[in-house]
Amino acid sequence: SVLELPRSPSPLRRRNKIPTSPSKIPRDGTAPDTELVKHANRLASVAASLDSLDLEALARAHQGQGASGITAAAAAAAALNSAIACAVSGEGPEQVRRKLERRSKAVQRSENIKSKRQADARDAQRRRDALTENFEMRAAKASERKMNDRASITQNARARRERSQGAAANRRDLAAARKRLGYKDE
Repeated sequence: SVLELPRSPSPLRRRNKIPTSPSKIPRDGTAPDTELVKHANRLASVAASLDSLDLEALARAHQGQGASGITAAAAAAAALNSAIACAVSGEGPEQVRRKLERRSKAVQRSENIKSKRQADARDAQRRRDALTENFEMRAAKASERKMNDRASITQNARARRERSQGAAANRRDLAAARKRLGYKDE
């Protein structure tokens, strides 16, 4: 007893839906031949535009401008995708070329932005390191000063204690000498 959910209608049963690939066009003879011809023409224009596209030259040009091999490959892939999209949409070679130029400029801009962000991050890290080093140096000086202050406070207290003990001993000795000599305390 499995509960079955109702299926949604297939894409071909929806009204005004134009199939985008030949596999979605029914082969039972009910589809008009014009759809197959349009699709074949689109594929032929894609093939023609891809023949004129030199992806290796595009990748070399990117590498010549300082981009990495991965970035150059990404730019070539973007150019290929753009050429396919333009050809499928029915744009001509001039529009494909302009679109490729815009795409390659966009890739270069994103690379420049990425490298600038990395440089900014390195600079910020250097500044943080310098501030941390400065703070640690000041903390070490403060700690040393505190230890020196503590030592001087201890030394001063010891000196006062010894002075007072010495003064008390002097008073006792003086009192004992007076007593021996017969002087009376007044």
